[in-house]
Amino acid sequence: MPSVCLLSTATADAANDNPERLAAAFEDAGWNVVRRDQNAVRSVGGLLTLSPDDHRLDEFDLIWLLGLGNRHSFLDRMQLLANVQPSRMVNTSTALLELHAKHALPLTELADLHPETYASCDPAWLRSMVDTGGDWVLKPSAGSFGHHVDQVDPNHPGLDTLLEELTGPHASNYCILQRYVPEIEVGETRVLVANCEIVGCYRRLPGPDHRANLSAGAHAVCHTLTTAERRIVQRVTAFLRDRGVRFAAIDIAGPYVLEYNIANPGGMETIARLTGRNPANAVVAAFSSLT
Repeated sequence: MPSVCLLSTATADAANDNPERLAAAFEDAGWNVVRRDQNAVRSVGGLLTLSPDDHRLDEFDLIWLLGLGNRHSFLDRMQLLANVQPSRMVNTSTALLELHAKHALPLTELADLHPETYASCDPAWLRSMVDTGGDWVLKPSAGSFGHHVDQVDPNHPGLDTLLEELTGPHASNYCILQRYVPEIEVGETRVLVANCEIVGCYRRLPGPDHRANLSAGAHAVCHTLTTAERRIVQRVTAFLRDRGVRFAAIDIAGPYVLEYNIANPGGMETIARLTGRNPANAVVAAFSSLT
């Protein structure tokens, strides 16, 4: 019987139901499922195990990190998990370290798919970029749900305040300044991929403002990928696969990839609601070929 370890973080305000949905789908497919908090990972006599029973991580066929876990122990945990054989990890800890933040994509060979983007913790310099003209989007480097995402231009009355808030005390936090993509006004496509296979997609139509986040009032509708979108997904999926990522959400607007989410992307709940089909079953099927 193949086995999977799902490592998540138990919180009252979980971002989505991925841990529960995936656990049920793996169990239905005949997998042995073990769920633990990410902080259950520990090193014992040269082996990585899980508390409280010291179940060895190298005995699992798949290990799946869902989310980033406790912030204070994040780096220690990622360094421990870097010692796991990459073929056992759905998304490796190295990939989470290198690719999770929103400024990662424009620094890769996928830069031509990305809007003009800047990352800095210097509010004055970011202001000078905005002052070059046009519309921009200002956002945290690793935010989610559309929180603290603002559309700005050189005449925005609160621009300096927004920049100071995002960069934080003593300009200690990085934030992202990205050229506004007008294609977002007609919607953004979210695509879920598992082990290089597309397992579902939908279109997010913006709500009362520029954001296409469902938590910010956007509306989800069924969508069939265009040929151009499929080409983009194939290219991004191949890039992510080569860097240890086998489950991701890819967000596309027009010819651009706005971002990809590899930590614990939402979307399965929405696809299930729109189609009546549980995409977790397709996810499990995509990974079953590995065992």
